[in-house]
Amino acid sequence: MVSTAGFSFMYETNQLKDQLTDRATGVASLWSSTISSDDIQKAIAIHDYNHPVVTRLNRIVTMINERNSSYLEGYILEAKENDSNILNIVAASRHYEELGLGSFKTYKAGKMFLHGYETAMQKKEVYSTGPYKDQYGLWITAFSPILNQDGKVVGVLCVDVDASIIESYKRKLAAYLFFAFMIVTIVVYLSLNWGIRKVLAPVNEIIEGINAVSAGNFNVKLQINDHSEMTKLSDRFNLMTSQLSILFEKLSDTYKEFGSLPAKLDKMHRFEEAIGEMEEIIAKSKIQKELQRAKK
Repeated sequence: MVSTAGFSFMYETNQLKDQLTDRATGVASLWSSTISSDDIQKAIAIHDYNHPVVTRLNRIVTMINERNSSYLEGYILEAKENDSNILNIVAASRHYEELGLGSFKTYKAGKMFLHGYETAMQKKEVYSTGPYKDQYGLWITAFSPILNQDGKVVGVLCVDVDASIIESYKRKLAAYLFFAFMIVTIVVYLSLNWGIRKVLAPVNEIIEGINAVSAGNFNVKLQINDHSEMTKLSDRFNLMTSQLSILFEKLSDTYKEFGSLPAKLDKMHRFEEAIGEMEEIIAKSKIQKELQRAKK
C-alpha cells in the first residue's frame, strides 16, 4: 500500500508538471504567431514605453494571462547573444510591470532559464524548461522564438507557468493519500480480523472438543457445517468420540465380568487412568487364564 501510494504520488506530480509544460509550450507557440517581428524591431529601436507599438506588444502579452489561465504570464525578450545573464525585456504583461519587470527593464536569468532561452534561439523552435526558482517564485517557462522575414530571431516570447501550484497540488495529494491510506488500512484490518476469526472459529471449536475429550467428556460433538475440509475433520472427530464412548462402555462391562466394578468408574475418563485400568484388566485376564489352566 505504501509503495502504491508513493508511486501514485510521483506519477500524479509528474503528470501535472508535464501538463503545465505542454500548456505553456502550446500557448507560447500559438501567441508567438500573433506578434509581428516588425513591431519588436521597432520597439527595440524606439525604446519608448509610451509608443503605440510598445503599447500594442504589452497588450498582447497581457492577453495571454486574460485569455488563458491565471497561472500563465507572458513577456517578450530581445534576442541577443552575449556572455552575461542579463536579458532585455521588450514587453511584459501588466502583472510583471507591477513587479518592476516592464518594458525596457532587465532580467537577471538563472542557469536553467538562460539555457532554455539560448536553446530556443539556436534551434529556432519552441523549448521549455523544467521547474526552476528565481527571486520572483517557482516557474516553468516556454520560449518561442519570433523570426523576421529573413529567418533571423528578433525576439523570444516567454510564457511562464506559476509552478507553485505543483507544490500546492503535492501537499493536497499527500494529504489525500494519507487519509486514503489510513481508511484503507482500517478497512483491511477489520476485514482481515473478521476473516481470521471466521476461519479460526472451526479450529477453536476443534481445540475445545479435544480439551473436553482429554478431560473425559466423550459426549462432546462438533457442529461444523461450512462445507470445507473442517467439516470432514469434524465428522472424524465425532466418530472418534463415539468410538471412545463405546470403548469405555466395554471397559465397564469387563469390570462387571470380573466382579470388581470401581465405584467411580463413570467419573474415571482420563486417558492416563483409562490406559492404567486397561493394563490392569489385561493383567487380571492373564491371571484368570493361569488359574483356569492350573485348575484343569
